[in-house]
Formats: sequence, C-alpha cells, structure tokens
Amino acid sequence: MIGLFDSGIGGLTVLKSLQEKMPNESFVYLGDTARLPYGTKSPETILRYTKQNVQFLKQQGVHTVVSACHSASSSILFYDLKDEDVDLYNVIEPSCSEAQSLTKTQRIGLMATQATVEGGQYHKRISTPLFAQACPLLVPLVEAGWINDPISEMVVEKYVTPLLADSVDVIILGCTHFPLLKPLIQKKVGSQVRLVDPGETLATLLAKKSIATKQSPQLKIFLTDESQHFVRLAQQILNDQNLHIQKIDL
Repeated sequence: MIGLFDSGIGGLTVLKSLQEKMPNESFVYLGDTARLPYGTKSPETILRYTKQNVQFLKQQGVHTVVSACHSASSSILFYDLKDEDVDLYNVIEPSCSEAQSLTKTQRIGLMATQATVEGGQYHKRISTPLFAQACPLLVPLVEAGWINDPISEMVVEKYVTPLLADSVDVIILGCTHFPLLKPLIQKKVGSQVRLVDPGETLATLLAKKSIATKQSPQLKIFLTDESQHFVRLAQQILNDQNLHIQKIDL
C-alpha cells in the first residue's frame, strides 16, 4: 500500500497517474486542507507538516510514502529527510532526470511555487541552464476549480511568456496542481515545448518497482479539514463518484 500527501487537491494528479500505472495497488491519500497552501510557508514549517504527514501515513500501514507536493519535496531534500520504516519518494528528482533527457537545446524552464523556486533544489539537480518562474496565483486558481476560466488563461500566459523569451524547449510543471492546467499551458507554449508532468514521471518510476498483487485495490482519502469543494474536484479528477473520504486531526 502506498501513501501520498499534499496540502490540497494537487497531489491527486500524482495519485491518478499511480493508479493508472499500478491498477492492483492500494493507496492512502492525505490532503492537509486545513493548512494549505504549503508554498507560502517557511521551510521549517513545511518540514514540520511533512513529518506529521509521514507519521500519519505510516500508521495506516503503507510501505511507501510519496510527497505529492513540491514544496514538501524541497523541504525533504534540503533537510535530507529519511525514514527507516518506509520508502520515501519526492516529485522533484524524477522530474529533473526526465527534463534533462528530453531537452535538445539544453534550456529548461520551471514553473513552481515561490517556496519551490526559492528552495533551489531544481537548480542543484539540473546541470543545464534552468529558467525558473514562480507562479503563486496558479494554486489558488486550481483550488477554486477555475481550470478552464479565462482568468486562468491570462495568468498562465503571463507566467509562460518569460520562459518562452528564454527559448526553453522543456518546462517542468514544478507543482502537482499544475498538471490540471496542462492543456492550457500546452496551448500557450505550443507543441514545440515539452511539458514534464511530475505525477506521470514518478508513476513510471514506481511502477517498475511495484510488487502489488491485490485484485481488489482500495483507496482511502483523509482530509484535515472538511471540504465539499475538495470532494467535487476529487470526484472529477479521479473519475470516481464513490470516494471514501474521512476527516482527521493531525
């Protein structure tokens, strides 16, 4: 059983990719909705939240924990956080490898939260020129469900314009919320620019290591704050109208 955590709905894009790659695996998802967004918090605060999230998922009996949040992943890498009881994965390292394998011009772009950009973990792991663009407005837009809204289109265009001016040919979607805007982002950057989806990249990696044999996989979702809005978006993202969602207190 694999556990995932994020501050909100963004991590569901990673969960969806994992479910598609590992249909026989069971999952536990923790949405820390009471404390979102993580991207505006200090590294110390994010680390504290991360440790609490990992501990909760371990109590659910998972053998693997995925930080389905780039801000938390930055904290994990910065503090070199490890856990002897579970395999701990982040969404940054696989995306770095994927981007470097795809670029032909050796010019890579990064769209991320302010915390992820300032954390500098991508710059440490990418050897080619990296052009980072903080996109603080995208997470609130996604959380509000404004996936196809004209306002979101205007904001995306504003964020990708500097990256296109830097002639990047690959852009890492450095926040798990951003794949929900992937069609809109691809429209704005054009087909000549490849987008790296962190969920798809990590799912491909974990699928190669999967040993799941369950024929009746289960999915449990826990939230730290009740939200009918979350439920509606989760049903839409996962294409499942019968989600088991429970509120918990960390």
